[in-house]
Amino acid sequence: MHPELFLKQYNIDARVNSEVVSIDRMKKTVLIRKTDTGKEYTESYDKLILSPGASPIVPKLEGIDQVNLYTV
Repeated sequence: MHPELFLKQYNIDARVNSEVVSIDRMKKTVLIRKTDTGKEYTESYDKLILSPGASPIVPKLEGIDQVNLYTV
């Protein structure tokens, strides 16, 4: 899925070709390096969700197939 479609469909700003170099938990900032250009920039956050790329675990709950649920 392209980042533009991800933003339009889920209102999530997906950053591709980027890696987090460091996290400053006290300042609530992350240092990000663009892997295609090598440029670095700092981004602030309110809450940080780490997503290492593993497959999501969706519990088998009664009625779960009747709600709007998506995994990232």
